[in-house]
Amino acid sequence: FVPHGVFLDVEPYNFPGAIPIDMMTKALAMGNAVISKPSPKSSFSGYLAFETVKIAFLELGIPWQGVINYAPGGKEVVDAILASPDVSGLSFTGSTHVLNEIYEKHGKMLRNGFAGTKAPLVIGSAETSGVNPFVVLPDADPVYAAGEYVKAVVGRQGQKCSSARVAFVHNQHVEVFTATLRERLDALVYGDVKHGADMGAMATEADRCALLRKVEYALSREGAIATLLYRKDGCDGPGYNFPPTIMLARTEAIACAGRRHEIMNTEYFGPVSTVIRYGELKEVEEILKHSEFALTGAFFTENPETFVAMLNSMPAGNLYWNRKCTGALVDSECFGGLRSASSPVGIKGKASLHLFASQQTFSGFYPKGASREQKVEFVDELHDRGFTLSKK
Repeated sequence: FVPHGVFLDVEPYNFPGAIPIDMMTKALAMGNAVISKPSPKSSFSGYLAFETVKIAFLELGIPWQGVINYAPGGKEVVDAILASPDVSGLSFTGSTHVLNEIYEKHGKMLRNGFAGTKAPLVIGSAETSGVNPFVVLPDADPVYAAGEYVKAVVGRQGQKCSSARVAFVHNQHVEVFTATLRERLDALVYGDVKHGADMGAMATEADRCALLRKVEYALSREGAIATLLYRKDGCDGPGYNFPPTIMLARTEAIACAGRRHEIMNTEYFGPVSTVIRYGELKEVEEILKHSEFALTGAFFTENPETFVAMLNSMPAGNLYWNRKCTGALVDSECFGGLRSASSPVGIKGKASLHLFASQQTFSGFYPKGASREQKVEFVDELHDRGFTLSKK
C-alpha cells in the first residue's frame, strides 16, 4: 500500500476525543501525514487529542514534527489548507451539506501524491448527517421500546448524528408508547450535567435558534407536517436551553410523497423527534424509501420474519435490534453510514484502512541462480519494508 500524502482531518465538537483519534491513527497507520483541524467549539479538546498522538510518537522515539500537525480555526482554515495541492486527502465528520460544499470547492483540484502522482482529493473517512428511523413492531414491548427511544433522543442533548429522529409506532402501541414517553421525559432532570443533571443546554445559541426555527416551521406553517405531542416543562433558565420536544406526524402529511420526503430528510440536531403511527409494515417500508440518509436505525421485534424484513428495508450503516440506535461499541460495531450519511460507500472500521492508501501490486522472478537462503533474505527485506507477499 502506498500512502496518499497529507490528510486534513475536519473534526466534530460533539465527539472531540474518539473521532479525531480514529481519523489520525488510520491515516498515520497507512503512512500519511495528518493536519488535525478541530471544531472551533472544541479546540482545546482537539489539542489534547493531538497531544495524545504526539506523546505516543515521543515514547516510541519517532520524530513527530511535520507528521502530525494541529491547526485550529473555522471554515477559513479548511479553505486555506485545501487550497494547497500538497494536501491530498480529507477526513470529515459533520453535516452532509458542509461536506458537499467542501468537495464542490476543492474536490477536483489535482493533488500531489506519492512519488509524483497526481489525483483529485481523496476522502478517507466521512460521517455525516443522520435522520435515523426507530421502528416499534406489533410484537414489541412498547414500554421497553419507549425507554430506549428516550435515550436515543436526548443523549448529548440530541446533538449527535446518530440520535433517533423518526419513530414508527404501530397503532396498537401508540397509547402505551406515548404515555411511557411522557413519563420518562418528565422524570429527566434538566440543568447542569456537571452537577448530576440528565441533560442540559445546547452547545451554542446559534444551534438553539436554528432548531427552534425548524420546529416552528414544522408545526405552524400552512399544511403543517406535525402536531406537538410533548414538550418538557421546566427547561428555562440560563444557557442555550431547548426543551425535549416530540412531534406527531399528521396523517395528511404521511399521505403526501413530498411531505414524507421532508420528514425523512430534515435533521433536527437537538432533542427533537417525530412519531409516525402506522398499521401495516409496508407503510413503514414505503416511507423509508424516501430517506436520503442512512446512518443508524433501530427496530423492536421478536418475530424472525419481521427481523429479516427490517434488515432488508431499513437504510442504516449501523442497525440495532431491540436496543437504542446510539452508542456504537468500538471494534464490534464500527460506526458509519450508507448513502449520503457516509462517504465513500459506507466502508468503515478496519476495512476502511485501505481508503487511506493506494494499493500497488508487483510480481517478478528471483535473480538467476539465487539460492534458497538468498530468496529468504530477499523476502525478509521486503517484509521489513512493509510489502505483503502472496507467496514466497
